[in-house]
Amino acid sequence: MSSSFAICYDRHGPPFEVLHKKKLPLAPLKPGEVRLKMLMTSVNPSDLGMISGTYGRLKTVFPAVAGREGIGEVVELGPDVQDIQEGDWVAIPDAVGTWQTHPTALAAGLFKVPKDISLEQLTLGLINPPTAWRLLHDFVDLEPGSWVIQNAGNSAVGQCVVSLCKHLGLKSISTVRDLAFKPMLDECGADVVVLANSDYHKNIAEITGGEPVHLALNSVGGESAIHLVRALSQGGMHVTFGAMTGDLVRFPTRSLIFDDIKLCGFWLDHWIRTHSREEVQFMYDKVFTFMKTDVLKVAIESVYPLEDALAVLAKMAAQRGKRFGKILFRC
Repeated sequence: MSSSFAICYDRHGPPFEVLHKKKLPLAPLKPGEVRLKMLMTSVNPSDLGMISGTYGRLKTVFPAVAGREGIGEVVELGPDVQDIQEGDWVAIPDAVGTWQTHPTALAAGLFKVPKDISLEQLTLGLINPPTAWRLLHDFVDLEPGSWVIQNAGNSAVGQCVVSLCKHLGLKSISTVRDLAFKPMLDECGADVVVLANSDYHKNIAEITGGEPVHLALNSVGGESAIHLVRALSQGGMHVTFGAMTGDLVRFPTRSLIFDDIKLCGFWLDHWIRTHSREEVQFMYDKVFTFMKTDVLKVAIESVYPLEDALAVLAKMAAQRGKRFGKILFRC
């Protein structure tokens, strides 16, 4: 093994213009380093944002390896490595890049992950489920029976929000662009699924039986975000954690003034960087426990060899908004 096959980019730009296949030479391990074999990695919107240069944290040393979420097996130890053994499964650091066959990483920054969860679900447990957990716990004190509303309900985070709401005794309203996604959300335990471009916000009292909606979760932007604002009750919290469409959001002056609606944002990367390793580990332990007990399960569309990544990404772009699950790459 003299090189790592990788999907790289030499500059920021449209992913389908700048991504290319590359063999990266493997240097001898330095003290504290380990070599990993990538077992599985995922495709997330933030991957494409980082490549294109629109994400909140970018790589500036090129060639850069793409990919932010993946599981690797430790296959080689450098000098002076402690607390990590060959055969351990770990989360591949996103700074290293997960879309490669044999990443090299510092052992000190690695998080071990359990082996008693399916590799596919484990791979998808590092970004979206923790985001859903934080969204439901960090902004509003939700009592059992409380209503939560979200757009992009069929997204990976959306599925996790629905599943966690069911587990926690909360009520969920999910908006989707196509009701063909409703059966998938029903399987997660959805209470209400409505079309995003309908006037659901005008009938919110009928939907909830007159109960208030205290938390809205926005990952779309544009008019969809405003509809969530209008669905909130007095003093409700509107949390933005994504902007899938890139559409501008008109400042909801009336709702802010007369309904005391609060707008804020959330970024899992920032939360992880500003909390202790123990707090981060506790969060992941929670998520993995939910995965072991099938409380959380993210829909998967297909798993492809990493060498097919460029063709798969082109196909994804052509089918945008029509997929019924996540795309994964294997080594």
